[in-house]
Amino acid sequence: MSVAVKNERRQKTRSSLLVSAVVKAKENKDSFWKEETELISMSRMGAGSGDEDSMYHVGVAFAGKDSPTSYSENPMQSYRIAGMNEDGSWRIVEAKTDFVMRRHPRHWVTFGVLLSAFDADDKLVMDEGAKTENISASGAAVISNMKVDVGDSVTFDSIELNFSSLAVVRNRQTPESEDDLPKLHLEFINDTFPVEKFLQPKEKDSFDEA
Repeated sequence: MSVAVKNERRQKTRSSLLVSAVVKAKENKDSFWKEETELISMSRMGAGSGDEDSMYHVGVAFAGKDSPTSYSENPMQSYRIAGMNEDGSWRIVEAKTDFVMRRHPRHWVTFGVLLSAFDADDKLVMDEGAKTENISASGAAVISNMKVDVGDSVTFDSIELNFSSLAVVRNRQTPESEDDLPKLHLEFINDTFPVEKFLQPKEKDSFDEA
């Protein structure tokens, strides 16, 4: 199975590297933890870290050396990005609403799929090969030029992963510049995607056992 991590187009070029970093987090006044991880990419505006074996990947945006005053008062305060500071770091402000966890976590993996659209008589209107940008148990974002509208239904098929489901188009992003890619955001209707296939530990080659 050939599944690749997606390389996104960004404002600032990211450099590939493999160095250690320490991540520190404070969940509340009494809960604090830190963990050593590997940086797999970095730019002047952010960095990416992850564990290749478990398929977890975290992206962070640099927002300056000092945390906002409200963070010291309430470590659970949610923030949003609101432009950039003069030093080139992201400017963050307090969010008006609390952060809401997604129902299903997304996995940033890329693989080929077939999207098909049918008319009211179940006749094939169009189909197109596409690539996933990310996927969860309940839906996927795919890079696709298919001319469908929000609310339309398509079939989402992956022969490679033996998965097929009807999906509803929840959002359609059209390119606004040469660097943008057309995307469809799909919600699976009659099945859930088997994300556990991405979480299975990799098998060691026989010579690794020696």
